[in-house]
Amino acid sequence: MNYRMSILIVELQRSSKLNAENFMKEFQISYRTLKNDINELNRDLGHEYIKINHTGTVPLETDRLVLRRTVKSDIDEFFFIQLNPNIRRYLGTNRLGDDLEKNRKYFNEEKYNELNYYRWTIVRKEDNKILGCIYLNIHDEKARTAGIDYWIREDAWGNGYTTEASRKILNFAFDTLNINRIESCGGKDNPGTYKVMEKIGLKYEGERKEGIFYYYGGLENLVLYGITKEEYKNNK
Repeated sequence: MNYRMSILIVELQRSSKLNAENFMKEFQISYRTLKNDINELNRDLGHEYIKINHTGTVPLETDRLVLRRTVKSDIDEFFFIQLNPNIRRYLGTNRLGDDLEKNRKYFNEEKYNELNYYRWTIVRKEDNKILGCIYLNIHDEKARTAGIDYWIREDAWGNGYTTEASRKILNFAFDTLNINRIESCGGKDNPGTYKVMEKIGLKYEGERKEGIFYYYGGLENLVLYGITKEEYKNNK
């Protein structure tokens, strides 16, 4: 409420000469003035944000890999890969499904109709073998931040596939989508995850003590990594 409006209300309370009709006229004039002042303030102080150039999950390729949309026939393969306790330990905070039929029903292929949804199945070119899955999760549309998450089957560990796929998603995020910051995190006792982050250029930003609860791994310290678009361009 501005000064003029405050004075008018005091006058109305103290004087019987200011009738309700006159008060409303003055009040409306003052309200319009206040509204104009607020609009000017918003224009002076407000910031326009740059939008993400969403494309949806488009096919991507590297030298050794194809990154494509997940289809229902992949779900069976995922189910049996994720039965491995070494993979399951770091797969999330919730209990994973133990019923293949339910897993098939849970998968919603229509999510790919959403332009801000990014999930790829990782396939090795040489034998068309499904290796795992990689995601780009949008964290904040206006700040243009996103995170890369991934998992890969154990018999493919140590070959650089996760690094290769993650670097491709990083490039896609910055160069095509115009993401401004990529951030990722992982359990401190899972060096395979954060070593990938380091290899693709993300920088260590700190640690949260007992910052995550994995359903199959319990409480873990969480290591945090990130990189901005400016840092990415400077590293190229």
